[in-house]
Amino acid sequence: ADLPFPYVLVPRRRAGKISVVVCFRGRPSLTLRCIHSLALQTLSGELELVLVDNQSAPADAAAVAEGAARALGEGRVRLLGYDAPFSHSAQNNLGVRAATGDVVVICNNDVVLKDPALLEQLGAWALQPGVGAVGCRLWDPDRQLGSYGHIVADPSADPFQPAMRENPDPAYGLHVHAAPGVTLAVPGSSASSLVTACSTDSAVNA
Repeated sequence: ADLPFPYVLVPRRRAGKISVVVCFRGRPSLTLRCIHSLALQTLSGELELVLVDNQSAPADAAAVAEGAARALGEGRVRLLGYDAPFSHSAQNNLGVRAATGDVVVICNNDVVLKDPALLEQLGAWALQPGVGAVGCRLWDPDRQLGSYGHIVADPSADPFQPAMRENPDPAYGLHVHAAPGVTLAVPGSSASSLVTACSTDSAVNA
């Protein structure tokens, strides 16, 4: 009787270490806002933050690194330099290769995690057999739009039409459910399978 309803089921197995990869270029206040929300996460295991700096001004990179160390502890933060033209995939791949967690979460630097249990649940679901990637419900206050996992797009003769699109139906954001894909803003995956389930925890992409 004292449990919340609807019930939220979370796998019993939990991640021993979750590595979060955050790429940034300049705008230290934006990245630090994201990092401070990571520091408020409640985890049963360890948290590792891998920062990938894409040619920020030295003062901006130092501000992010020092702020992250203050928020999380110096031993939990790694700073990598990506000295090449912007490539979202290449930067994230660099961070993932350096990560040491059994779960890796790629997090955009404009994301703020709202639920303090978000990373714990992403990690638990990512370790489930048959799950390739997990995501969370995402809300963009500027556009007043949400993303609740992905759905298969209608067939198109346009070869550039994506095979999947983000699901804007908020009803799907209230429950843990299987989905053919997850948002690219906060995807998580077990390190051994770097799709798919969508969790009900929330983040804000501002």
